[in-house]
Amino acid sequence: MTESTKHACGAVATRQTPNLLAEVKQTRDLVKELMQTPHYAKMGEAGIFAIVEMSKTLGLSPLHALNGALYHVKGKIEMGSATMNQLIRQRGHSITKDPKSDDTVCILHGKRADNGDTWTVSFSLADAKRAGLGGTAWNAYPADMLFARALSRLARQLFADVIRGCYVEGEIRDGVDLVGAEMEPVDPIIDGQTAHFIDEWLRDHPDIRAAVKSMCRVADVYQIKQSQLDGVRNYVKLQLRKSKGDVGGHHIATPEPALEEEIAEMDDQEVVEPTELD
Repeated sequence: MTESTKHACGAVATRQTPNLLAEVKQTRDLVKELMQTPHYAKMGEAGIFAIVEMSKTLGLSPLHALNGALYHVKGKIEMGSATMNQLIRQRGHSITKDPKSDDTVCILHGKRADNGDTWTVSFSLADAKRAGLGGTAWNAYPADMLFARALSRLARQLFADVIRGCYVEGEIRDGVDLVGAEMEPVDPIIDGQTAHFIDEWLRDHPDIRAAVKSMCRVADVYQIKQSQLDGVRNYVKLQLRKSKGDVGGHHIATPEPALEEEIAEMDDQEVVEPTELD
């Protein structure tokens, strides 16, 4: 079966998806092969798997992703600022650097191609200092480092559907998660790999997807918060029970054994249908 997704810029990305579980198995087979080489073995099985799966969601070549475009750090995915910039512009969106930007501050203006929404963010050396950032790269290339952090901040606020929960290179490694003006979110969003599985899970079920987004008060499943994850699984489990695994004439396959086990564990629990998840 072929799935076609039309981006805001009008381009259509076609992806062969015979079956989600079969696709995951293919990725695991690829991981085993790549682990035979010293270069990829350093990334570990979990790292390779996460990068390859995220590359599919982002529309990147898996080998390109594995060779510098994406990084697996502490269970999350980072991407180079050049890759993040590329993905946003490929969708037709605009990013403009304010003339007032210099080696002490980077100001970026973003504009969406689909609805014209605009947003402006900044990241300064003062922000970096408060976050405990510094070192050789910051001293040698302050403008580049400020741009990367400002870009990540802008992408998370205006282009979340493009970056799919990824962080810019160095954010996770440095132990700083910047969302808006906050140094560390009180309730972080789910990691990119989990969001990817949920996205794949609900691909053919727009009604359930819409209900989940409404309950979580988000525009995209990639913005679901960690505290809402159990509620989302609980709700989907309820739908599975109601339909005996067949929703809208299509079977919902659990994309990952770990998630399948968690869903199975709910069999002995009372399942209620939530109206909103805080």
